[in-house]
Amino acid sequence: MPLSFHDRALPTAIAAMCADAQGYFWQMHDLLYSNQDAQSDTDLANYAAQIGLDVPQWQACLTTDGPVNLIDADLQAADSARVDGTPTFFVNGLSLVGSQPLGNFLTIIDQAQSSAQTSGSVQSDYYATREGLGCL
Repeated sequence: MPLSFHDRALPTAIAAMCADAQGYFWQMHDLLYSNQDAQSDTDLANYAAQIGLDVPQWQACLTTDGPVNLIDADLQAADSARVDGTPTFFVNGLSLVGSQPLGNFLTIIDQAQSSAQTSGSVQSDYYATREGLGCL
């Protein structure tokens, strides 16, 4: 979910998607997060070489529509799920947005468990019901 106000978010997302095309997403991911202040096009190409990508193939990927189409699809899915920030966590349809303390997760998990137990649904059928989704 590249942030619109970060001018290097989309190019770095595309770089990671093109690294993924060669099976190196996580290696690129780790370098991008370790070097957040160095993400120029030259930096990205250096990272591609550093992790062992076929750099000409990676560079060719950067100019195709495929990565942007996948990123756009992710953004549309996030919008449909009403995700407007990262990280966002869902527990049975209830969301937690942003960095959260453990207690907030435990509270929402307890709420979901209570809802499941009082729903009257058979455990194996719970997620097939509207009540099981928590947010409907």
